[in-house]
Amino acid sequence: MDTGRETRRAIGYSIAAEAIEKENYQVRTLSLFDEAFVPEDCAVLAVADPKNDYIESEIGKIEEYLARGGNAVFLIDPQTDPPRIEALLASYRIKLNDDAVVDPYSRVAGGDYSIPVVTHYENHPITRGFALATFFPTARSVGIIDDEIEGVSVQYLAKTGKSAWGETDLRLIDKGQAVESEDDNQGPLALAAAAEKRPAAGVPGSEERATSRIVVIGDSDFADNSSFRLSGNSDFSLNVINYLAEEEDLISIRPKQGPGDRLFLTASQGRLIFLVSVILLPLSVITVGTAVWMKRRRRG
Repeated sequence: MDTGRETRRAIGYSIAAEAIEKENYQVRTLSLFDEAFVPEDCAVLAVADPKNDYIESEIGKIEEYLARGGNAVFLIDPQTDPPRIEALLASYRIKLNDDAVVDPYSRVAGGDYSIPVVTHYENHPITRGFALATFFPTARSVGIIDDEIEGVSVQYLAKTGKSAWGETDLRLIDKGQAVESEDDNQGPLALAAAAEKRPAAGVPGSEERATSRIVVIGDSDFADNSSFRLSGNSDFSLNVINYLAEEEDLISIRPKQGPGDRLFLTASQGRLIFLVSVILLPLSVITVGTAVWMKRRRRG
């Protein structure tokens, strides 16, 4: 877990860290086990890919940080069971579904069915006017808890298409044998949600609290070094940071630099391109050249 103007820097997130620093934030690692509290100057706290649940003292430090107006992003992968983190998210009316999203549309786009493609975004400052596809390798879906909580507003950010489903038998995902069934969560499925908590009026101690924001995403890989530059992933990630840091003016679709977007091809498309470019085009040139040579030879 880490901070972002302060946010997380890890080996797998160095490209994202550089992009965040270009937005004029400082990226620093934070160990809540060692630190007494989250620093006052932390604009965004990032909890990325926790392998185990946090202990009570660590959760308490996050809750205290949020209570004084802090903001946080949680990137929680499938097959992770962090009950204390889930209880914290529930206080913002967000829940983690125990599934892994399967998206047949990814195969049509030339990708893998375990990499959901998102092209539908809700009307929110993070995604307003956002028209780029985002890819979430091995993601879980997130949900909104129906029970109202005073001062808490929540909404989805990004959803899959109707063809996707949340596979609840995670053993089938590992074996590559996932098949949609009645027990699975039906698409479209939300992969990200944002919530805001305002101090409840009249509650003792509310005058000492401030409005806080969180974003929950059911995947940590979409922002790592292998996926950050893929299509709209970088813009989505940076928009989340700027929203949480309350720098909405910086939310935008940025000019692409460096490596271009990847082109996904199916096996049949790859074979067709190989056939045309490597065999048919050279063969046609040879054929035409041979015909011209023979015609001139006859005339000569």
